[in-house]
Amino acid sequence: MPTFDPEDFLAALSRLYQSQLKFDEELRELKDRQQKTDEQLDDLGGYVRETAEIARLTNSRVDDLGTYVRELAEIVRRHEERLQRLEIRPM
Repeated sequence: MPTFDPEDFLAALSRLYQSQLKFDEELRELKDRQQKTDEQLDDLGGYVRETAEIARLTNSRVDDLGTYVRELAEIVRRHEERLQRLEIRPM
């Protein structure tokens, strides 16, 4: 049956402990990075929502402008017709 030399056992235990400390530190760093990434994603989500709202408002304004342009075009057409009728009438 194998036996452990106390010095080898303590050295192995020390390496295991150091390895665990390193792992714990890396895990903390990863958790910190994940938290920062989550915060950035939340910020980006907010920016996307704001951008979508701006796009919606812009589309609404473009639709309104299209309506105004059509109304103005109709007014101009009517005025052109009136002018043509005035030009045709004998004096």
